[in-house]
Amino acid sequence: MRYNGMKVVESPKHADAVPVTVRRTWEERLLSWPWQPWVGTKGVMMEVPRAPKVQAGGRILMHPETAAILRSGGDIGWMGASAEENPLLPKLPAE
Repeated sequence: MRYNGMKVVESPKHADAVPVTVRRTWEERLLSWPWQPWVGTKGVMMEVPRAPKVQAGGRILMHPETAAILRSGGDIGWMGASAEENPLLPKLPAE
């Protein structure tokens, strides 16, 4: 696949790990070892696609999910977007 005359290289390793806090279910709280039913949340790492990266030699490195958005005609946003501006990051509900 080509984008703006540059070859697109897809790599599933082109992702970032983002820490996310999720609520534990009552089953998980009661049946966990060591037993800690009073701990209501846990931290998990969620992998999200990184913004595309332009490499030397006319190549763009991107995650396969980003390439699928690009193939379907969608907008992948600004190439050098910060984490807040990155359209590929999931929008988490405000607490």
